[in-house]
Amino acid sequence: KLESKMKKLLHKQERTSMVKASFSIAGIEKHMLDVLTMMMRLTRNSYTPLQDVLREQRVNNTSYNFISEAASFLAALEPELKMAIENENFGVVRLMEKGFQMLVDAMEGPNSENQRAVANSGIFDMCDRILTRINFNDGSEVIMNDQVKLEKETNRNLERNKIKIAITKCLMAFLEGVTEREAKHMLHQLDWHVIGKEMVSCFKIYEKDQNVDNRKKYVEEGMSYYLLLKHMRCYDKANQVIPPLLKALEHSEPRCIGFFATRTGYIEIIRNGHLERVFFQLPE
Repeated sequence: KLESKMKKLLHKQERTSMVKASFSIAGIEKHMLDVLTMMMRLTRNSYTPLQDVLREQRVNNTSYNFISEAASFLAALEPELKMAIENENFGVVRLMEKGFQMLVDAMEGPNSENQRAVANSGIFDMCDRILTRINFNDGSEVIMNDQVKLEKETNRNLERNKIKIAITKCLMAFLEGVTEREAKHMLHQLDWHVIGKEMVSCFKIYEKDQNVDNRKKYVEEGMSYYLLLKHMRCYDKANQVIPPLLKALEHSEPRCIGFFATRTGYIEIIRNGHLERVFFQLPE
């Protein structure tokens, strides 16, 4: 009897601890969402002086680089992301999505100093890890006639879609107005074969999913990879990375490349004496 009572007491304590932990995690998520939202408000409309405050506070005795701190926060969340999605803890996705959006807002304009701060934060390696580990499940691993399981997996795919779109927006923001020398930093840091693989994955799940809204989201993500490849192609003067990859994809996945190519447009602008191409998705 005593042993039985002890087991019940321990079980009750474990449940209480789990509830407290869940409240604690939820509290941290809300707190960090509020912090990231406040930081995003500072960077709205690409107002450089307020964007700079995130990187350096000149009137303070001690200055903090909140851009690097935000990147470190994302890096701390990254190992938990895959299991969080599997367990339907989508709060982690919201946090990471908000964090990447804050970095986008800090770089837009462009703000070259903030772009350099982001580039030096290890963000490219982290993006590689996320894109490598967070993959779509097209339904082949679930019972296709089990509608509940299929809907849950679709929801997980949409969360995967959200975080990967946030990543590509961050990478595109880094390329805004950069010189060839700065772009090469990203060219040699990212695994572009992963970018190509994710683009093909988006096209394949787009073809399988019959939901119109879902298909739009998969096209948006796939387009973001293709636009990133086309933009970076302009900086790969040695033709060592992007052109061989695109050529290989044209051979192995011609329908995928053709699909995104026909939906891509670009304009040329002069910025600070440099010719720059801006690629974008054409309206349907």
